[in-house]
Amino acid sequence: MDRKNTNIENKETTEIKERKRKTWEELTFQDDYLFKRVMCEIDICTRVLETLLDIKIIKVEYIQKEVIFKENYDNKGIRLDVYLEDSNGIIYDIEMQVQSLKEEEFAKRLRYYQALIDASILYVGQDYEQLKKLYIIFICPFKLFDGEQQIYTFKNYCKENKEIELKDDVTKILVSTKGKKDKNVNADLEALFAYINGDKVDNPLVNMIDERVKFIKNQEEERTMYMQYGLKIRDERKEAKEEGRAEGRAEGRVEATIENLKAIMKNFHVSLEQAMNGLSIPKEKYGFYISQIN
Repeated sequence: MDRKNTNIENKETTEIKERKRKTWEELTFQDDYLFKRVMCEIDICTRVLETLLDIKIIKVEYIQKEVIFKENYDNKGIRLDVYLEDSNGIIYDIEMQVQSLKEEEFAKRLRYYQALIDASILYVGQDYEQLKKLYIIFICPFKLFDGEQQIYTFKNYCKENKEIELKDDVTKILVSTKGKKDKNVNADLEALFAYINGDKVDNPLVNMIDERVKFIKNQEEERTMYMQYGLKIRDERKEAKEEGRAEGRAEGRVEATIENLKAIMKNFHVSLEQAMNGLSIPKEKYGFYISQIN
């Protein structure tokens, strides 16, 4: 099987899963809403990061769930699951990626996330040297790539000499909770992966997370918020589909106009400018159609 297809779920199955929204009782830590709510608890988020990265975080200065970054006013941008900064100015973006993607889609998504986060860090007029150290972490409850790893860490290295690292202070980490067990993965991480996969585990970190999950699910106001959250996401998707249809119709009209212009030029032996004049195309659009046809 092509390596690029090893981590791709059946598209129809994925779409069915997305359409069938879970009930409040069915939610687990793996699900978007609960993951964000639990990981915004500083103690839990800190412990998870320290366990994943094998580091010590002195203090979390800022933490927020569902941060939205936009390229511009018209662009919807991206919605980050959990975004935080520690006392050393290091930024962490943590995502629960339930839907499997092609390798190239993962790569482009990571690149896009980095671009928007970097752009948000710098105020107008600031120098690029002000860019902060950044970790982008995707937790994936499925196998990735060759399935041989649980943690895949990506940094920029020289192609000709792998010992030379491009020190841009960006680290991208893909976590596969169902990858092949690695002896270098500690017991707390193994327990966390098992918990995300739906197994019952007795572990201090997992117990802390599970207690918070149970507490949240016992709050009636949280159930209401989940319903509102679902409606919000549904409305956003509906709006995006409507925008996509409008763009598609516009593209279809442009393609039809181009084909009509070509047909007129060929059948009536006229110039492109004459054909555009015949179709009453505004002169300010002449340049566009010239670039498409010539």
